[in-house]
Amino acid sequence: FASGDAFVVFTGDTVIFPQGISEIETPTGRRRAGSLSAGLVGALRAAESVRADTLELVFISAFVNEEWDLATEQIRSQWVGRARLVPVEPAPDLPTRVSLRAVPGDPIGATIALMGTQSGDAGVRLVRGQVSEADSAWAASTGGVLVVWPFDAVGWPEGPRDTVGAVVAWDAVTVAPFFRVSRPPEGRTVAHWVDGMPAAIERPLGAGCQRDVAIGVPVEGDLVLRGGWRRFVEHLLAPCGGPQRTGRLSPERSSILAGSGALMAGTVFDGIQRATPANVWLLLLALGLFVVEPLVRRRGNQA
Repeated sequence: FASGDAFVVFTGDTVIFPQGISEIETPTGRRRAGSLSAGLVGALRAAESVRADTLELVFISAFVNEEWDLATEQIRSQWVGRARLVPVEPAPDLPTRVSLRAVPGDPIGATIALMGTQSGDAGVRLVRGQVSEADSAWAASTGGVLVVWPFDAVGWPEGPRDTVGAVVAWDAVTVAPFFRVSRPPEGRTVAHWVDGMPAAIERPLGAGCQRDVAIGVPVEGDLVLRGGWRRFVEHLLAPCGGPQRTGRLSPERSSILAGSGALMAGTVFDGIQRATPANVWLLLLALGLFVVEPLVRRRGNQA
C-alpha cells in the first residue's frame, strides 16, 4: 500500500496507512465471515476524507458467496465509478490439525485419520470425554473450536430414546440408524435430526466457540469409514460459525462489483450529493438488509 492509502477489512474496520505498508498481519482467532457490504461501507466512509482528483476502489478478496448479501448491490451503487478486482485463494475451511482426546479404539479416531488431519497443536480440540476448565480457557483465549462430543453424555438433557434415520449438519447429511439417548445443551443449532430436533449446538466462548454434539457413534459397522460420514464430521470441525459458502461469485455479481466507466471523482462527496436525502435513505435501507439477512440465515439453519 502506498502512503495515504486506506485499507478496509471486510468486517468494516478502516485503517489509514500514512507512511505506506509492505504487508498486513492477519489476526488470528475466531473466524468472522467477510462481508462485501461492510467493506463497501468502510470504503465510502474512508473516501469522504481523501482529497484527490480520482479515487480507485480495489477489492482484494476470494469473492465467495458468503461475502455477498442482500445489501451489497445497493451499497456498491453508491460508489460512482469502476473498481479493480484482485482475486485471492479462499482460506481452507477444513482443519489441517485436530487434537483428539479419546480412549484407544474410539471409532471417531478412524474418521479423523481418514480426513488426513494431523495431531498436535491445533485450532480444533475434539473431546470425547469430560471437558475441563483448561479446554474452555484454551478456546476462549486462542479462538479455537472446542468440540465436546462425549462417548457417554452423562448429565446432558434426556432425549426421546428412539432410533432416527438421518442427521444433518449444514449441507452434510448422514443416513444411518442412530439411537438417541440425550439432547445437547441450549445453543444455536448446527446439526439436527430429520425430525428437526437439535443434534449439535454451538455457542460463543470468548474468542472461540464450543460445540456440543449429542450423536451416538456406532461402535460396529462401517459408518465411520464412509465418505458421507467423514464429510459430516468435517463440518462439525469447521471454524466457528460453520463452513463457508465457498462457491465463487457468479460472473454477474463480479461484474456488479467491477462496475464500468471512469474512476470515481474525488469530489463526488462534495456539495449537494453528500447531503442528498435519497442517498442517505438508500444507504440506510441497504444497511438494514445487511443486518437482517444473517438473522434470516440463522433461522433457516435452525429450521
